[in-house]
Formats: sequence, C-alpha cells, structure tokens
Amino acid sequence: MIPIARSAWLVGLASKNATLIVEFAEQLRERGLPLLDATLEAACIRLRLTVMTSFAFILGVVRLMLATGAGQEGRHSVGMTVFRGMLMSTILNLFLIPVLYMIVEGCERPAEPESNPPTATAPESPPSRFVG
Repeated sequence: MIPIARSAWLVGLASKNATLIVEFAEQLRERGLPLLDATLEAACIRLRLTVMTSFAFILGVVRLMLATGAGQEGRHSVGMTVFRGMLMSTILNLFLIPVLYMIVEGCERPAEPESNPPTATAPESPPSRFVG
C-alpha cells in the first residue's frame, strides 16, 4: 500500500504544479498579455512555490533512502524511486511545461491579426529592357 500511496502523491504533486503554471498563464492571457510574456510571468510566479513544495517532499523521502534495520531494502527502493521521480518531475515542471504550453497554445490560438492590416498595392511593372 505504501508504494502505491507514494506514487499517487508523486503523480498528484507533479500534476498540481504543472496545472497551476498553465492556469496562471491562462489568467494572464485573459488580461491581455501576449503568449510569451504570460508564460514567462506564470513560470516566474510559480517558481518559488514549486521548488519549495517539491524539495520539502524530496527531503521528506530522504529518511526512507537512509533507513536501516528490518525492511530497509523496501524502504530504500521506495525512497529512491520517489526521490528520483520527484526530482525529475520538478525539473520537467520548471522547464518543459512552459515550453509545451507555448507550443500547444501557439498552434491552437494563432496570433491575433493587426487591427489595420497593410493595404495591397499593385506591383510595379518591371523595367523594360527595350528602350525605344
């Protein structure tokens, strides 16, 4: 039961951090910020909270990695798995999620057209080679 619970916490915490970054970016886009600015701002706002939450969880698992006595093999395997998984998910949340958000949103909602598009003018005819 404990490995399943730890895995559920790992998945839940990782997805919560990613969801909050995307949610903040969406709120900033609704306020009128461009995609890049909204994504960078959301990632910066959530940076400290994501790192604090993740490292608190990671440091809480260290005792499992350093366990001794009866059942230490089981605790080591669970501790190492959760430690590495949370470390990787933190790195991916901080760097990959904002990039993926920009890619998906950029494809889904193309840039807004300008309010005054340039008017089309007739192309100039090429100069004649024959002067006559």
